[in-house]
Amino acid sequence: MLRIAVCDDIRETVAEINDYILEYQNKSGQKIAVNNFYNAEDLWEFLKTDHCDLIFLDIELDKMNGVELGNRIRKELKDHNIKIVVISATEGYYKQLFDIQPLNFLPKPIDKTKLFEAIDLAVRLTDEQNHIFYLR
Repeated sequence: MLRIAVCDDIRETVAEINDYILEYQNKSGQKIAVNNFYNAEDLWEFLKTDHCDLIFLDIELDKMNGVELGNRIRKELKDHNIKIVVISATEGYYKQLFDIQPLNFLPKPIDKTKLFEAIDLAVRLTDEQNHIFYLR
């Protein structure tokens, strides 16, 4: 099962992404669990005790922005397995995004085809990470 978090302070954007994820799930047969967040602080609290495979993360959030949250995920949680897809109406964050190692950047309004491609890539990478090889 692919575990996805969607974090955006605009509820309509969260609803739109959820609709696209549901459509993707119905077309692909991939089992997906989605958790929605409307601020970075709630997502951060969730990630300290739980895990997800993919985050659709808005950059421009109220208190803690998406770049700050991404840095916390990578540095404080030391988690480089979570795939982060940055979503934003503004494209001026490219230099800051290198530190959080995003899987992709999706400009708003969200293109459904690009979102499907991001999920496909996250599924492939997650499957590759889950292969275990034992050598004696």
